[in-house]
Amino acid sequence: MLRETSAATFEAALRQGREAWPTIQVDLERFRRHLDAHRAEAGDAGLHHADVYLAIGCAAGDAASLAAFEQHHGPEVGRSLARLRLHGPAAAEIHQRLRHKLFVAEPGAEPRIVGYSGRGPLRAWLRALVAHEALSELRRGRREDHLSDSALSDRAAGDDPELAQIRARYAAPFREAFQASLAALSPRDRNLVRLVYTDGLTVEQVAITYGVHRVSVSRWLGQLRGDLLEGTRARLRECLHLDDSELRSLTRLCLSQIDVSLDRIL
Repeated sequence: MLRETSAATFEAALRQGREAWPTIQVDLERFRRHLDAHRAEAGDAGLHHADVYLAIGCAAGDAASLAAFEQHHGPEVGRSLARLRLHGPAAAEIHQRLRHKLFVAEPGAEPRIVGYSGRGPLRAWLRALVAHEALSELRRGRREDHLSDSALSDRAAGDDPELAQIRARYAAPFREAFQASLAALSPRDRNLVRLVYTDGLTVEQVAITYGVHRVSVSRWLGQLRGDLLEGTRARLRECLHLDDSELRSLTRLCLSQIDVSLDRIL
């Protein structure tokens, strides 16, 4: 809901912007519209007025604003990419793509910087944007290198004819049981699955994302894999009414298929 900014609040916001960026002049009406649009979302915490002021100048293509952004926030992009273990040409390409998205308007759209609401610091918003772009790049790389479903299945079964036979017989029930077990995971574990198996992050990168030690992430992954195995096995036992021998054989398949299925299903 649009909440009109009072004259006193607008003057205070404008003063903060000009004090932080004395060389920048922005479109005052555009600045006011942005404050009106986002004040209700911010609530009592208010907006980061100086950051909004800079963003509005960048959205207009103001040279002084763009230079200030590059000086004060450009290094944050490099630091964020480094925290994700991205360096060299790959990092430079992502950085350049971000500049284009942030400041260049596509036909019928506005530059991405307009999406900054001011509810949090501009630096934090930028870090999230860098992470999103980096993950998109990782997804593209994984799709290019991804094995076909049939190749993944062959890799799982290897040269074991027993596993190959079980796989052919129970492929559909296994998939359904595994998907149900995946859906039963906690939100954190589901996000962990996506970061590792969909986005291709290393244990170290996930640890940085969560702000924990890599040993904690390794422990989470081990527990997660065990939960998926037990959940899948229990659902197969229930729906297929298997005897102990068949369940043991199917468990061997589950063990070999869990990681493969995470790649394929996600």
